[in-house]
Amino acid sequence: MPTNSAEGIRWDLSDLFATYDDPRIETSLEECRARAERFAARFRGKIAGLAAKELLEGFKELEGIEDALGRVA
Repeated sequence: MPTNSAEGIRWDLSDLFATYDDPRIETSLEECRARAERFAARFRGKIAGLAAKELLEGFKELEGIEDALGRVA
């Protein structure tokens, strides 16, 4: 009986990036950085005055940035 619940499990993350030094990782980080800068320019200091639709758009964009960063991590 295995003592480690992960014993025998093999992770295949090749659908995210080919290797740990895949150049697409840096490209993804650069894209996230640019998206974050656009997000900050659009929303910094303006959250209180946003309509619900604009706030939802902001949350969706933030979610997209976080998702992309999570793939790199």
